[in-house]
Parts: sequence; C-alpha cells; structure tokens
Amino acid sequence: MWYFYSMDTQQNKETLGTIIVYLPLVASVAVLINVFDIHESVFVYLTVLSTSVLIFLEARKIGLGAEGKKETGPVAWLLFGLLLWVIAHPAYLYKRQSGGLRNLCLHGIITDLCFLASLSITAAVRTI
Repeated sequence: MWYFYSMDTQQNKETLGTIIVYLPLVASVAVLINVFDIHESVFVYLTVLSTSVLIFLEARKIGLGAEGKKETGPVAWLLFGLLLWVIAHPAYLYKRQSGGLRNLCLHGIITDLCFLASLSITAAVRTI
C-alpha cells in the first residue's frame, strides 16, 4: 500500500511548484475580501514567508545547489525570497527548469502582479 504514496510521477513533482505559483493569487483574493479586517501587511508577511519556505523545500527536493553543481542552493533561495521576494519568486520559477521541472516564470509574474495590485487597491480604498 505504501507504494502508491511514494509514486514519483511528473504530476507529483509539479504540485509544489503549482502551490508556489498560485499562493500569491489566493493571498490577493484574501486581501480584497478581508472579512476579518486584518491589515494588509499580515498578508504580505505570510505570503512572502510561506512561498519562500516552499521554494526552499522544492529547491532542496530537486537538488539545486547540490554538491558538484555550481548553482544557487536552497538556503540562498530562501534568503533571496525573504529579502527580495518580488524578484526572487519569478526568478526561482524560471530556474526550477534546471532541476527538470516546468518553467513557471510567466505564471509567477502574473500572480505577483495580481498580488501587488490587490495591495494597491486596498490601500487606495482605505484612504478614501
């Protein structure tokens, strides 16, 4: 029975990448709805932290920066994501193709723009 849980198909490999891409989109909807009147900065911190950690996990899983490879490793991607998320998020989604996964950079740019737009809209509405 454990065999079915350890199947390593291409679809299973892409699951984490899909979450990394669409998490900012889910956060942008949460920012716009904001049922509990939570400040936008909480959504920003949670989105940056969670996507950076997921990037770290996927980079480690696919072996980026492993011994003998001259690539940026998982820890560097984590720090890059925490410090410069707007650049690091789509950059990693492009770089993941060197680990044998799909290039999701365009998807990442679109979801990042939606996330930033939702923050801008919410800030504009608060000032009115």
